[in-house]
Amino acid sequence: MNITILGCGEYGFALANCCLENDENKVTVWSKFEHEVLKFSQKFSNINFTTNLEKAIKEDRQFILSQGEV
Repeated sequence: MNITILGCGEYGFALANCCLENDENKVTVWSKFEHEVLKFSQKFSNINFTTNLEKAIKEDRQFILSQGEV
């Protein structure tokens, strides 16, 4: 299953790791912050990180909205 998580905070990252417990899942995490994408992309090769929202939602996917404190 293709899963996109919108938000790259602690909660979004925890959700991404949970989704990866099923080896068939492919996980993309979107962030509006380039520094987050660069930081996490270097550390975790099994998760796709992007700042491109169109790319993140382009394919048929399940979506999870991860929003921190407002």
